[in-house]
Amino acid sequence: MPPIDSVLMPRDFYWVLDAASPKPELRECATCGEATTTEVCAYCRMVERVCRWKQRRVTPSPAGIPSPTSASTPAGTAP
Repeated sequence: MPPIDSVLMPRDFYWVLDAASPKPELRECATCGEATTTEVCAYCRMVERVCRWKQRRVTPSPAGIPSPTSASTPAGTAP
């Protein structure tokens, strides 16, 4: 059996894969200007998602359409 030090492990080839893989192109986030690999960074996407979610919860629903967040009684029963 060869000594432990001479056995090649997959981690020993990481540098080959790292050197061969394409590097992502960094650009500025369209919203905040931080470095990102996409048009808008993950933080700004998360903030936008939360703002849309909060807006949907705050905005009253049109007349006759029940809001999914409003507590209502089951259909056909009186309160």
